[in-house]
Amino acid sequence: MSDYYSSANDPSEIKRIAEKYGFCLVKNLLTPAEVDDFESAIAALSPRYPDDFPDLVSIPELRWPLYDNRILNIARALLGEQLVHYRHGSILYEATPGKKTANPFTEFHCDARGMPDNLHSGYWPFDEIYPAYRFGVYFRDYRNASGGLKVAVGSHRMPFSDLRRLDKWGAVEALPKVDMLVGAAKMQHVHVPAFELYNVPTQPGDVVVFNLRTFHSGGALRFKDRPTLALLPAIERVVTATAGAEALLDPIPSGSRNVVFFDFGNRSWQTDLYCKWLARRMPTKDADLDTLCDEPTGQFYLRNDKVIIGLALKLTDELAKLGVPVANATLPWPLPDPHHAIAERLIELCLAHLEFGPYHPMIAADKVRALVGKNKSDALGYILAAVNASLASLQRDISNTK
Repeated sequence: MSDYYSSANDPSEIKRIAEKYGFCLVKNLLTPAEVDDFESAIAALSPRYPDDFPDLVSIPELRWPLYDNRILNIARALLGEQLVHYRHGSILYEATPGKKTANPFTEFHCDARGMPDNLHSGYWPFDEIYPAYRFGVYFRDYRNASGGLKVAVGSHRMPFSDLRRLDKWGAVEALPKVDMLVGAAKMQHVHVPAFELYNVPTQPGDVVVFNLRTFHSGGALRFKDRPTLALLPAIERVVTATAGAEALLDPIPSGSRNVVFFDFGNRSWQTDLYCKWLARRMPTKDADLDTLCDEPTGQFYLRNDKVIIGLALKLTDELAKLGVPVANATLPWPLPDPHHAIAERLIELCLAHLEFGPYHPMIAADKVRALVGKNKSDALGYILAAVNASLASLQRDISNTK
C-alpha cells in the first residue's frame, strides 16, 4: 500500500508515516551494490562467528549502517538529535537455507519493555509515540513471496494488553469469524481482528523502520490468489499445518532468509528502561566480550548496559573459580591476570555510564568515580553487587508480571 512507503530522501515524510502507522517502508535507501557488498561482507565474516554475530558496533567491517547519514537522518527525524544506540540488533545469516530460514520467529509481539513499577512489564501507554525504532535490512525480495515481516498497522497506539493476547489461541477464538475464498479453497471461520495486518513487501535496497511498540512477526504467509490478505500468526500456523496448504501460498524466496536489524532510541526514560531490561535479559555473551569495540565517531550515545552486565557476570564466575567470593568480601587489587584487565574495563565502562531516568537504577557513575578515587577494589565490589541486585530485581518483576 503506497500510504506506507516513502522515498529515502524525505525524513519528514518517513516520520509522518511511522508515527501514524507504526512503521514505514523506506524504498531504495541502499544501492544494489551496497546490498550485495553488505551481504558478501557478512558471508566472509561468518566463519569468525560460528554461532551468532556480536553487536554491529563490535564488527568494524559491518557497522557502517549505524553511521550512514541516510539512516542517521531518518533516526534523528524520528527521535531528535540525542540518539542512543544500546548495542542491540541481530544479523541473521545462513550460507545455505537452514533452521533460521525454515523457522523464522512467528510470535505476534512487540519489543518495548519496562514501566516505572515493573521493568519486565510490556510498555502499556498508547497515547504517545514510544521513543525507539528498529531498522531492518532484508536481503531477499518479499514483494511476491512468503517469509517477510508482518505488522499490525497502527498497533503502536493500541492497548498493549488487547494485542499481546492474540498470539494465544484462546484470545484468537474470541475474534469475529468470516468465511473466505482463497483460489478454489474455502477457508471457513477465519478469525479476523479489528485492525489491519500488513505483510511488508520489502525488496533488496529497502529499509523497513518500525516502532518498538508496534506488534509484528516474521515469516508472513502470502496467498497466491489473495496477495493482500494478511492473517494473524496464530491463524497462519493452523494454515501451514493443513494438508495442501502449499498450493495456496507463494513460496519463500530462493536462498537464505538473511536480514540485519538494529535499533535507535533517545535520551528518554522509556529508552532507559528498555536498555536496562534488555541488558538484564540478554547480557553480552562471554564469547563476544573479547571482540568488543567502542563507538568511534560520536554520532550517538552508546549505552553499554549489556556489556557491563556481561563483564560483571564473567568476572564473578572467574573469581568464584579462584575461590574469591564476591558477596560481602573485600576483593584483592590488583586481580590476577587476565581478570585484572576485565576489571579495569568494567570500571572504565561504569565511569562513563549514563542513565536517563530514575527507575530501576543499575550503576551510579558518580559513586563509582568517588570509590575509584579511594580504592578500586571498593569500586569493583560496588559494581558487582549492583549488577547482582539489578538481576535479582528483574527476577522479582518477572514473578510479579501478569
